[in-house]
Order: sequence, then structure tokens, then C-alpha cells
Amino acid sequence: MKSVALLIIMISNQGYWFGEQPGTIVFRRAVPGGLPGADLVWELSVGEVRLDAGKIALRAGDEATVLTITPPRVRVRTSLRWTWRLLERDTGKEAGNGEALIQAFPQTLLDDVAKRVGRKKLFVMDDDRQIPRLLDQAEVPYTRLRDLAPLQMAKADMVLIGPGQLSEGGFDQTPLIQQARTGASVFIFRQDKPRQVGGYRLVIRGLPAEMNWRLDHPLFSGLEPADVSSWLHDRQATAIQLPPDEPALEIVHWPREVPGDKPAPIDALLVSTTLGLGRLVICQIPLGPFDEDPRSRVLLSNVIDYLSSRPEPTPPPSQRPPRKNPAGLTTVPTIQFP
Repeated sequence: MKSVALLIIMISNQGYWFGEQPGTIVFRRAVPGGLPGADLVWELSVGEVRLDAGKIALRAGDEATVLTITPPRVRVRTSLRWTWRLLERDTGKEAGNGEALIQAFPQTLLDDVAKRVGRKKLFVMDDDRQIPRLLDQAEVPYTRLRDLAPLQMAKADMVLIGPGQLSEGGFDQTPLIQQARTGASVFIFRQDKPRQVGGYRLVIRGLPAEMNWRLDHPLFSGLEPADVSSWLHDRQATAIQLPPDEPALEIVHWPREVPGDKPAPIDALLVSTTLGLGRLVICQIPLGPFDEDPRSRVLLSNVIDYLSSRPEPTPPPSQRPPRKNPAGLTTVPTIQFP
């Protein structure tokens, strides 16, 4: 019998799951050419306590096999250990094994958002299944936007623009800029249609081995370095291009090619800038779905907190004190499987 080759194992949301909500693990043959009969035996545990276990037959050939696991309800973030062993079906011989961490989060991450929003006028433009559904569940009062036209006559305190909601043309973003200038805090999640957002050009760039992160920023409250770096698991991302010495705070950005104090252009994935009386935040981080990925929901909670705070001046880089030990994080997390 042929020996079993290594498997490609893909865990949904890079292993960040909600308790009592199914997560998936997909197995594929690393080398095409057919998979001998094999079974995968797995176990989910916390500490020395086994929570769940099972056995699944791997599909023959190059077809993917999908394992669905529902972690238990948790009250706080909990690290679960998932282990597996690959057994040849004919002989029962072990052909491989490995393990990975599953980070389970409670479903209650947005339970107190309604109190934080209070009487502020919140406007939201997003798909029904994403931010609006979560705000409805948390009983957060807001005004739903189908397009940006109503903002021309409205007076908002906070505006949330969901991923992929802005059209290709740049002129329809004028109401967002005007809202920020007159005192609103505007947050724009990742966009893939327009060539520019908030007046800044968007370009596709390859991801370096390390990005620079301001991990002490309020938007990353409750998130660990491994959490944020795991968002950047692709080879490229869409960067926000800031001109030299722009009065905007680059919260996640590409490192400079040549270190120095002289102002230089900056490419970033997360930028905050004060406009007039308000604030504009642009986020091009490729987040996971808000209804499935706890990291995205933690960030959404932080976004509402950040937009509720008073804007502070954003001086250009040349007028800031030097940074101490900017955080560089590996962008592609790896899990070793024997």
C-alpha cells in the first residue's frame, strides 16, 4: 500500500471561532494523485479535559474532506487544543499526526454596545447579514443607509461603511468627507472597487515578511499580536498611499525601504486622520466576516469606542516624537504538521 502523503489543512478563520457556532477544517492531499484509504481521528480538549472527539473518513483522490466542529459555549476567550492522527484504513498504522490551537470566543462581544452608542446618531451602510444584523441583535439604534445620498442632509455623530460598499467612482464619497469636517467620526472598512478612498489612492502591494503595527492603539484593544498578524495570510493587500509628511496616523503600515527621519511616502492598511471637527478612519485590513470571525467583532466593538471618543490632532510624522520599538509582526502565521 502507498504511504500516506502530507495533508494540507485549512482551519476556518485561522482558528478563531465562536463558542456554540460551527467551525470547519478542510483537508486536501498535498500532492495530487489519489489518496489511499485513510481515516482521521481527532480530539478537541482544554487543558487535560476532552471536550469532543471523532473519526472521519478522508475522501479518495484529490477531493477535499470537510470536518465541522462546534466548540462549547465559553464566557471568556479560551484556547482549545485540536489534535489529529491519520490512520491507514487497511493496517491501522499511523501515517501522520499534528495539532493546532483553536481560540474560542463568547458570543457576547457586542452586548454593551448599545449603552456606548447611547443617543449618538449612528449611520451604517453594509450588507444585511453583516454589521446591521449584529447591531440589531445588540439592540443598537442606528440609521440604515442604502447609499450616501441621505448624508448630504443629515447630521451624524458616527458613520460606519462596511466592506465593499463604496462604488468605483470617487465623487460619491463627498458626503463622508463633509460629515467628518462638520464633526462626525467616519470609519470605512476595506474597499475593493474605488481607486481612492477619502482622497487617498489605493494600490495593490505584496506583503512584506513583517508589517509595522501600533499595537497600543485603542482599535487593537483586547487583541494579541498573533491575532492581528493572522489577518494578513494572503500574499498581497490593498494599500492606502499617504504622501510624504501627511497629517495622518499610520496605524498599520509597510516598513520604510531606507530608515531615516526625512519625510517619505507611506503605504498603510489602517489610517486615522482628523478632518475639521471630526475624524476619518480608513481600514484596508482584510478582515474575516463579522458574523463568523471573533477578531472582526472585537475590532468592531473597538471601532465604536474609538468613534465615540473626541478626535485629537494628527500631526505629520515630522512633528511627532520618535517612536520606540515599532512592532514588526510576521504576516503569515504557520502551523507545523509532521
